[in-house]
Order: sequence, then structure tokens, then C-alpha cells
Amino acid sequence: KEGGKEGGKEGGKEGPAKLSRSVSIRVKQEEDKESPTAMQSVSTSYLKVYAKSITTKARAGLMPDMNHPAERQRQAALLIARKQTVRAVASIAYVRVDQLMCFLKALKMVRESKAMRVEAAVSFFPRVLRRADTYHHVMRSLDKTELVQAARRLGWLNIISWQDPSLFYQLHLDYEDDYEAGRKLARLAMRCNQKKNWRNLKVDQEEVNIREGPKFWLEVSGSRSFSDKDRPRGRVLEFEFEADLFGRQEWASVLIQSNIRRFLELRWYQKARRAQEKIAHAWRRKLKWMEIARYMRFRRRRMSFDDVLDASIDTNALLDRTRRLSVDVAHLPGHGASGASTARSRRGSNLQQQWSPQNF
Repeated sequence: KEGGKEGGKEGGKEGPAKLSRSVSIRVKQEEDKESPTAMQSVSTSYLKVYAKSITTKARAGLMPDMNHPAERQRQAALLIARKQTVRAVASIAYVRVDQLMCFLKALKMVRESKAMRVEAAVSFFPRVLRRADTYHHVMRSLDKTELVQAARRLGWLNIISWQDPSLFYQLHLDYEDDYEAGRKLARLAMRCNQKKNWRNLKVDQEEVNIREGPKFWLEVSGSRSFSDKDRPRGRVLEFEFEADLFGRQEWASVLIQSNIRRFLELRWYQKARRAQEKIAHAWRRKLKWMEIARYMRFRRRRMSFDDVLDASIDTNALLDRTRRLSVDVAHLPGHGASGASTARSRRGSNLQQQWSPQNF
């Protein structure tokens, strides 16, 4: 203080009564360099200064007001830019389910995280590897509001895995996709061994307790029959579905069989099958004639001497048998040695001389 007063008298004004906070911190750091708690005290002091500056700015009106129209417009523009960035990344990369779930977990730290997580789940949907078997894990990582928004954009039938359909559902029966998903889940509940698969069921925001029997879907949906024409209007179902392993496996096999039957009944498939059979029949005929031509070319080739000798031996044996038959017929009663038998025997001897080996 004395030095400050003297300096103030010399300079024409009084010096500061004490050092500023930053100077005192620097002096203390130089004095306590060997102390193990020096850096901790410095960092704590800097945090206090930073927090004090933030509080001062907020009180002075320097921090952005989130309720101001200009600030809202700026935040909306930033959200659009972030969504476009996610879409651009999703258009050039293929990901696994575990990678997508890590990305969704990282997006929790971003402002407007719910909208960003929904956008990422929807944008990466066509770029996920083995999507049919594993995408239901991504849906389970979202909370209820995010799950409903993503399912509304993708469609419930696209995100349901019939290997494990345990999930939270909010179905608007006005939409055909939601109505079909609810009807299949009701049929699956009848095949499971559990007593109750539709947990916490709400119909138009009112809790109901209905036994899961053969007419369960008619009572829940308000339909008069199981056909799609009698679909009710304006009814919303909210529930949590849980299925056991046996029911899931049996229902998956039933769906595969029904899809195969439906595929076989398609008109374009029947036309394709007829065209394929026509082409196959034409190829069979062509191959048959090719085989016949190949066989004829083989027969047209010149025969060897052994083949000719075998043929002559077979011919001589045939002629001897014919001659014996003619002799036996001549000795029968009423059949003398007519001129026809004589001519036949003469013709046989001529054939024998013609096909003898000496002539070749």
C-alpha cells in the first residue's frame, strides 16, 4: 500500500489498493510451482471466472434469447442444415446396425436431438445392412415419441420384424398399413402361449381390458368382420406388444407360406411361368432334333469289316431259320412243295450268297 501511495503521488494519482485477480493467480502460480494442487486451483479459478462471465453476459442481455423470433428462425435454419448433412452422409455410406445405434447415441448431445435422431433413423433406413433381421434393434433404441415419428414416416409394416415384434405401437386404423399391422399382431397373439401379449392397451386414450380370443381384433378395432372393407375410421390404438419364442417362430413360418401362395397367384408371375415353359418346350424340341441328327450322322459313317461280318452272320442265321420253317410247312398235310415255297427257298439262297463275307 505504501508503494502504491508513493507511486500514485509521483504519477499524480493513487495506485490500486490490491492486485487484479489474474495477476494474483499468476503470482501464486510462480510461487507454488512445486505444489501438486497448483494446477487444480488454477483450473478451478478459471472455471469460476468463465461461469461469472457467462452469468454477466446473460444478465446484460448478450446471450441469445431462444424465444426471440430471429433466434428461432436461426435455429430452424441450423436444424435444416444438420438434417441435410445427415441425408448427404446416408446417401453415400452403408452402415451396420451397431454403427447406426452409436451414431444415434452421439446425437443425444446435439440441440434438437429428437428431430435429429428421427431424421438419422429414417435417412439410414435403406442403407442398413441386413435390415430385415436387425433394424428392430434401432427402433428399440428410440424413445416412444421418436419411435412413433419414425414409424409414421417409414410405415409400421416396414419396421416390424416378425422374428421379434416386441415393441411399442401407436396405430391409426384410418391408414391401411397400420390396420394390417394390428390385424397381424392380433393373429400372432392367438398363437402365443402367453396369457396377455397386448400390454397397456389404450383405445382412443382410454385403457381397456379385452380378452385375447378369436374375436379380439373385432372388439379392439370395432370392425364388423376381418375384411379390409370394414375398416373403422378415426380409432387410435396404443399398446406394448410382447411375444414368446414359440409364437414368433410359428407365426414367421405361417407368413412365409402365405407370402409364397400370394406370390404364386400373381398374374404377372403366371405369365412369366407360361413363357418360361414355352421356351423350355422349344429348347427340348430343338435338343431332340439335334440328338436325332447326331445319331443319323453316326449311322451314315462307313462301317468297319467286323460290323459287316457280324451283320452277315446274323443274316445267315435268319435265312437258315426261314428255310427250316419253309421245309416244316411243306411237310404239313395238305401243303405240298408248291412253286411258292420253291421260289422262297431260291430267294433265300440268293440272299445268302449276296450277304456272304466273300462278297466284301
